[in-house]
Amino acid sequence: MLHTYCRKLLFLGLLALIALCSSCGSKKAIGKQEKQKELKRKGLVFEHQELSKKKAEEAANKAIPKDLPTYGYAIRNKALYDFIKDWEGTPHRMGGNTQKGVDCSGLVCQLYTEVYQNPFHARRAQDMFKETEPLSIEELQEGDLVFFKINGRRIDHIGVYLHNHKFVHTSASKGVMVSSLEQAYFKQRFYKGGRKKS
Repeated sequence: MLHTYCRKLLFLGLLALIALCSSCGSKKAIGKQEKQKELKRKGLVFEHQELSKKKAEEAANKAIPKDLPTYGYAIRNKALYDFIKDWEGTPHRMGGNTQKGVDCSGLVCQLYTEVYQNPFHARRAQDMFKETEPLSIEELQEGDLVFFKINGRRIDHIGVYLHNHKFVHTSASKGVMVSSLEQAYFKQRFYKGGRKKS
């Protein structure tokens, strides 16, 4: 009889121990969930997606200069943006390569030297084309080149592509400016894009 009593007592003790352990575990899990909800409510914890989005926005805002002009392009390279800002309005001068006067290939040579530290060996637009990998208009990215045949069969005009069909170049009448490949004049005379070979 004592033996049966001991077995019952041991069995009841074991049941009590199991109940105690399971209730502690659930309390711990519930407590953790409540804590997460409380922290989230206070703005101290973000969902993974929200955090990634916030980081992406912060990185984008740092990359875009605050005084970016509204030409319809978003330049990510600040050195390129600064170059355009400094040179915009420089008058056209055949053979020129300074801010007193510059032609289209002179502008590109200066831009590639100052912004990309990757100068061209050639000086004329048609020779510069030989230093590039040809691209279609759909493949163009910021910093690629755009080549035109303005007066005939040979390449005689060049610019640097930005975004949204915009490019910077030297106009014979207006000097250094930003234009669009969508303009009828350039659309009709566009030859090819080019990416400078390494």
